[in-house]
This record gives sequence, C-alpha cells and structure tokens, in this order.
Amino acid sequence: MPATITAEEIKEIRGRYGLSQRSFAQLLGIGPASMVRYEQGATPTKANANLIRAAKNPQFMAECLEADGKSIPQTQFVRAQSVIYDYISLDEEENEYLHEGVDVSGLPQTMSMDEMYSFTLQQEILNEQAANLISELITMKLSLGVLSTTNEALLNRLTLLKPTIISEESLNNEKLSEIRGFLQLAQGLIFEQIERAAS
Repeated sequence: MPATITAEEIKEIRGRYGLSQRSFAQLLGIGPASMVRYEQGATPTKANANLIRAAKNPQFMAECLEADGKSIPQTQFVRAQSVIYDYISLDEEENEYLHEGVDVSGLPQTMSMDEMYSFTLQQEILNEQAANLISELITMKLSLGVLSTTNEALLNRLTLLKPTIISEESLNNEKLSEIRGFLQLAQGLIFEQIERAAS
C-alpha cells in the first residue's frame, strides 16, 4: 500500500459517494481545510491518507455515516446513505455468488472504523519511534565516525523495516506487536550503547 494518496484518487473516492469536501472531511474526522488542500495537491499525513484510502470501503463509510452523519447536511446524508448501501448490497450479492458453497469463515472480516483508527494510530506511533531510532544511530555514527557491527546491522534492519510499518500488511495486531517488540529491543540496545559511551 503506498504511503500517500493523490488528489485525483481523493476526488474519485469522495465523488463516488456524492459528498462535498466539507461533508467528506467531517465524516472522516479530517479538517475541511485540510481536505481542500489535499484535493489541490498537498500531501496528506499518513494517518489521513490511510483514512481516505479506507473510505474506498463502503462498509467503513457506512460506519462513518452512522457515527457522524448528523454533522453533515441532510441532503448529503441521504444521498451518501443511498449510494453506500447500494454498494454494500452489490458487494453482498457478488460475495454470495462468488462463494456459493465455499466456506468463508476463515477469511478476514471488514475492519470497523474504530479498528482502522486504532491500527492507523499504532502505525503512526511505531513509524515515529523507528524514525527516532534511525536518527539516534545516524547521530551516533556521525559523532563516532563508525558504528559497531551490531549497531550497523540494527541501522540496516530499521531502515528496511520503516517503510513497511505503514502498510496494509501491518494492519493487524500480530504484525504490529512484532514491530513493537523489535523497536523496544533496538531502543534497549541503543540506550545501552549511549550509556557505555557516556561512562
């Protein structure tokens, strides 16, 4: 999953529900001024890009409408509700047809709005932690001129890990726990090195 989303993609997603920029922003919990800037080409934050991307899913939008539908004009609400439930009905019919006689109980279910917010927030926090650890190691390398073999390997691993933190494959508790565990280990090792250098 790419980290950013284009202005054209945002307009296309919003347009499919017949929502104004303001109503779309309010339903997603994004500032209306930010939404205007995004549609004019400004790069959204990763968290907002993930929310807008999640809006491709009609089930997600149905939950947004249920949670914050009263905050948008009634005409927008009625139009969006009609379109969203048409999409959901089509999806259900297609799924029934595709999976007729097939056990789909093991397939992942659609993520709720709360789960999407939670995962997105966790991804942002872990991404920031990884960036800080990389920064610590680079600062250490600049001040010492060289890193230990362990820290060099750690820097390489963190550099490879960071782009994967905010990705679709990380939208689950197991993967986020694995990333969190590695970052805690890395932080401990770096702190130990800093303590050793200071003494």
